[in-house]
Amino acid sequence: MAVLIIIFDYSPTGASHYPMIRAIKNYPWAKLTNTSYAISTDLTPQAVFTQLRSLMESSCNLYVITSRKPFAGYGPESVNEWMQQH
Repeated sequence: MAVLIIIFDYSPTGASHYPMIRAIKNYPWAKLTNTSYAISTDLTPQAVFTQLRSLMESSCNLYVITSRKPFAGYGPESVNEWMQQH
């Protein structure tokens, strides 16, 4: 399985972002920052992008990027461990 990094904006109009977060949490996931997650999946970045984009306002930015080792980062130990394991 690949690890994909999902980066998004909160809605400028205040629309709910919870449908997208719920969709992200259907995968094995780790929260990297307030608006970025890592997920483990066999899907392509394009397939995940298409799924999530339909849950966002058109004015919001969304990126789905494949992550590969080695990587560097600083954050909670649980997230660092998740990234190492996946």
